[in-house]
Amino acid sequence: MGRRIRLVGMVLLVAGCGGESGGPDAGEPPDGARADGRVGRDSGRDGAVPGDAPGTDGGPVTTREWITAYVAGWSLNAPPGGGYGHLPAAAIDYGAFTHAILFALGVQSDGNLCCVADYDTFAPDRIRAVVRDGHAAGRPVLFSIGGAGNVEFADAIRPGSRATLVASVVEVLTTWGFDGVDLDMEPIAGSDEASYAAFVRDLHAALGTHATPMLPRPLLTAACGNNPALFASIADLFDQINLMTYDMAGPWPGWVTWHNSPLWDGGFRFPSTGGLVPSADSMVRGYLDAGVPARKLGIGIDFYGYVWSGGTGTPSGGVTEPRQSYGTDPSVRDNVPYHEIMDTLFDPSLRHWDDAAGAAYLSIDNPGSADDRFVSYDDEQTAQAKVDYVRSEGLGGMIIWEIGGGYRESAPAGERDALLQALRRAAGL
Repeated sequence: MGRRIRLVGMVLLVAGCGGESGGPDAGEPPDGARADGRVGRDSGRDGAVPGDAPGTDGGPVTTREWITAYVAGWSLNAPPGGGYGHLPAAAIDYGAFTHAILFALGVQSDGNLCCVADYDTFAPDRIRAVVRDGHAAGRPVLFSIGGAGNVEFADAIRPGSRATLVASVVEVLTTWGFDGVDLDMEPIAGSDEASYAAFVRDLHAALGTHATPMLPRPLLTAACGNNPALFASIADLFDQINLMTYDMAGPWPGWVTWHNSPLWDGGFRFPSTGGLVPSADSMVRGYLDAGVPARKLGIGIDFYGYVWSGGTGTPSGGVTEPRQSYGTDPSVRDNVPYHEIMDTLFDPSLRHWDDAAGAAYLSIDNPGSADDRFVSYDDEQTAQAKVDYVRSEGLGGMIIWEIGGGYRESAPAGERDALLQALRRAAGL
């Protein structure tokens, strides 16, 4: 998720401040936000218990698990200030998930957040559209801070700037009528874990004094990498602890071709080290063993894939399958949107299911080796397999990174979000 953060124009224009090129209402908060920074309970529908997502009629949804969908600001088309993404705001089916997270505000070293501004990732038009439409469908709407590459996050959680960061988060939440905040600090270095825990405690306490348009207190969620002991120590402060179970493979020294977001390792070990290849299940086991309650944990489904190309020394010449060793390194294009894979690479004859890994892929064996392809991606069968896994393991739910990657503009009307709809059916929403 946060691995694709894009911050345009690092001008400090925190919540309530319009962009320099914005219109006269660019900084106006939505209805329901009060001048004192608190959201009145009478300004929205009755609050729901955190983690129990309300349904489209205001009642509880039937699924037992959360399906939390990231909406990347750069993918969203909500004109005029946020009118350049390919996913029309009106095309989002909020009934297909239980929570929405608008991604993302950057964290600055001094604790301020950047940027709510027209023609930036967090354009006011995008905020208004997501909050309005999510609430109309009975879905809590959160916002995310951080992302991969946001190295300033580590400075902001230290004692000198921590209070500013907490205040900045609360200001954005109350000004714009969000229902919670998602923390995406990646990676969290061992030397920063104590500061992160202190920040979470301070933020949790500050959020507890506020209601939201939908909830009696805001939700606090996190996107997590490899810090199980840290999150076990503060698990009680979070409503969702979501594991980023993707970006699990690449053409690194000693590697083989492997899936982007597999459920299981299938018992396969790296020939170079004898260690097991990574998987969602192994990551889950690490967090459970550390003491994080299963119902606090979520895994990820990725609406982006990886395209491995070329290489030499495999049975097919270049790379075409998982678990292949190679002589000459292949190239890998990461984070290729599902819609692009389907539009430019997919053919039913090329599609395979790796039962041992619980993962879909395309195998493209062209003449020679330079044009061979191994395409790792999540599809409709993956959606069902991941919902089944969450339920069989008693986990809390799953995250979607991110719905814009799955939206196919080129598909006929009614078929443009087929992957999202497959997940909806699998989850029983």
